[in-house]
Amino acid sequence: MIAGRARRRARLRKESVKMCSMSVTKALCGRHAAFVGTLEQRFELAPEPFDDACTRVAHLYLRPREDAPPACPDGPSVMLTVDGQPLDAPNGQMQGCGPRIEGRALVRALAKRIEDQFVSAGVPQLIASLQAEVIASQLGRDAFLKAGSTLHEARANPCVFQQAVDVRIDGDKVTFHKTTTYVAPEAKSEKDPVLVRVVDVALTFSAKRGDLWLWHLAARCFGADQNWVIEARVDHAEVRERNEANTPGALAALKDAHGVPAPPDLFASLVQWLKVALGAQGIVFDERHPGEGTPGRAPVRPALVSLATFEQAATCVAARQSWKRWANGMAKYRLSGTTVFANNVQVLGSQRLDPWDSEAENAVLAFAQRGCELGKRHYEQFQTAHKVAWQCQIPPESLCYGEIFIRGKQAELDDTALRAQAKLDLRRELRAAPSHITIDLPDRLAETPTAVAFTRVKKAYQALHEWASANRAALGTLQLPSQIRQLLEKVDLQRPGVNLDAFATQAFTAQDLATVAHALSETMADTVIAWIVATFTDDVMRRRMLDAVTQSGHGGTFSVIQGHGAITFERLGGGRKTHIKCDLPASEKAPPDVTLEHCWDFKFDPEGAHGISWGGAEGSLPAEIASANLTVFSVWRLTPAGMELQEANYAAQVVGVRPEDRHAEPLDGSVLGASPQPMPT
Repeated sequence: MIAGRARRRARLRKESVKMCSMSVTKALCGRHAAFVGTLEQRFELAPEPFDDACTRVAHLYLRPREDAPPACPDGPSVMLTVDGQPLDAPNGQMQGCGPRIEGRALVRALAKRIEDQFVSAGVPQLIASLQAEVIASQLGRDAFLKAGSTLHEARANPCVFQQAVDVRIDGDKVTFHKTTTYVAPEAKSEKDPVLVRVVDVALTFSAKRGDLWLWHLAARCFGADQNWVIEARVDHAEVRERNEANTPGALAALKDAHGVPAPPDLFASLVQWLKVALGAQGIVFDERHPGEGTPGRAPVRPALVSLATFEQAATCVAARQSWKRWANGMAKYRLSGTTVFANNVQVLGSQRLDPWDSEAENAVLAFAQRGCELGKRHYEQFQTAHKVAWQCQIPPESLCYGEIFIRGKQAELDDTALRAQAKLDLRRELRAAPSHITIDLPDRLAETPTAVAFTRVKKAYQALHEWASANRAALGTLQLPSQIRQLLEKVDLQRPGVNLDAFATQAFTAQDLATVAHALSETMADTVIAWIVATFTDDVMRRRMLDAVTQSGHGGTFSVIQGHGAITFERLGGGRKTHIKCDLPASEKAPPDVTLEHCWDFKFDPEGAHGISWGGAEGSLPAEIASANLTVFSVWRLTPAGMELQEANYAAQVVGVRPEDRHAEPLDGSVLGASPQPMPT
């Protein structure tokens, strides 16, 4: 009997420890997050973003800690190692030059090591250089430094005791692992304090080919061979609490500390924080693939004070990423000649780690910053009223920035390479969203082989997308109509998976639609480029047309409207409609005159993973948006003398979800009929 009671007591103690661990696990996976307020802290990039980051790096990693506890009186606020070894501090000439210069030297040293590894892994050197700067500067940015704080302060008013960061570089991957130890306030001044909590967060940044995001509407890639993005993911997120299970009342105290039975959704807060903070820098956050860290197993850490003793009596709560799509904006790094572009905007010297300036660069930068300020004002109005509608007719003095964008991106390619790149670019545009292209031709040119081929593809392309849009919910139960099959038969679609005979006898599925739409997009792009090459025999005009068809839309037009406060978001709806009007005189002595009209009608995707970007660092999460529309119109004129944006305007409307009412009412009337907000001068 005595032995039986002993076994029951042992089992109860074991279950108590298990319940404690489960309770803490529940606390990290619940619905109501105590740190939801963290998401309201918008991550602001300074006008000179590297300066602030470098100054912070100096204070954190190079300067002595001002509030150093007796247990570790020497050393900086954060211990920094690279591959387990201390990173060389700035040389003597840098010391004493001020924190910004000293911090820049340290960031530059780390960036150089990252760049060398990236180049060895196949990343183009100029892109590797810029991406390495962005990644190395995370040492001084809130996105990484504050990530661990979103995992909840489990105990009342804990004090940060020590912090350490280890950087691991492996080919095209860089992992930042931050460890933070905590003690009770009354134990901070002790020579051998007892740790109450240890938090580990490991982020991995990777250089990825931009082609991986080709199918996403947010990815606008130009020049397929040289597109790169930075991807980030959480490899490890772990909270370890001191657990004295044999102490009376320990279980109840731990539950109370974590807020059970109303626990916060802590790991979700971490993920959302990283989406916002890294997304503000254009870094892709990948929720799709879990990290390599193993739950319940302590990671390799530096020799911090009292850490070994803490591990002997600790309850571990680890979190792994779920299989979801990535969910924030990105910066696409593109190499054109010897110039690097981020998000199709040239990276200026003043935006690099070691800045240099020019009058032209400053003018473009000032235009972009003005757009961010206007977007911020619209965002503030939205935050107050929960709905906002405005429109803007771009003034003549701003239209030139569209041409500046296209001239700045133009690569020095021979004629064959330029045609191939233009074809790839147009295929991407057509695949990303249905884009209807129409061409007005003089009667004498309407029956040329390239014009006839284009007309056939256009009819099949439009008919397929119109039918699919009207019957999307019934795909898999209907056959492809015979009239559309007849149109497709007139087009050369020799692609794997395209079997027109099978479509006549079996249901047309969503996969069939994707396969045929893909093939039509490629054929449409091929016929448009072939028509341009055959129609414009003058080398200058032909090159101008190839650039305009592929770059004047999401590149040239959107760079201008965003300079006047236009929003961007995940899009549904009509895609882009491009109308090409050609005035080609019969006499070759007269110069050709071409007009391109672009029209977009976008609607916010409520099921998408993206929110709304208001310019700069301001953003709204999908849950904050009830509806949003964006319509854009632009007119470009091309002649042998030059290319110019003649007209551009846009109208935007955003309706938010009020905190007290999750079902917001739409705005009355059409946004095109709404009174525009006065544009600040």
